[in-house]
Amino acid sequence: MKVMVYQTYPVLFELKHNLEDVILKIHDAKGQKADLVVFPELALTGYFVGQRYHELALRLDSPEIQDLTSATKGTAAVVGFIEESPSMNFYNSALVAVD
Repeated sequence: MKVMVYQTYPVLFELKHNLEDVILKIHDAKGQKADLVVFPELALTGYFVGQRYHELALRLDSPEIQDLTSATKGTAAVVGFIEESPSMNFYNSALVAVD
């Protein structure tokens, strides 16, 4: 199994930018025949978001999570993000997307 681990430097409060960066790295890893691509905790937001975490949180059915899932076709990825549950709770989570 070939595993690629990326150390990313997310831009605070720039979810779209960070998501695009992660997806580009997933495609790069697939081009290098990686079986698993691993990203850090909170790779989509960075750590120090303070009270704005609720603005950056994603639900599992969000378009952003769907984009990540689609990008992993042909490989698997683990991506850290802030998850918002249906009951409005927030979690430091990791998406595990496996094709």
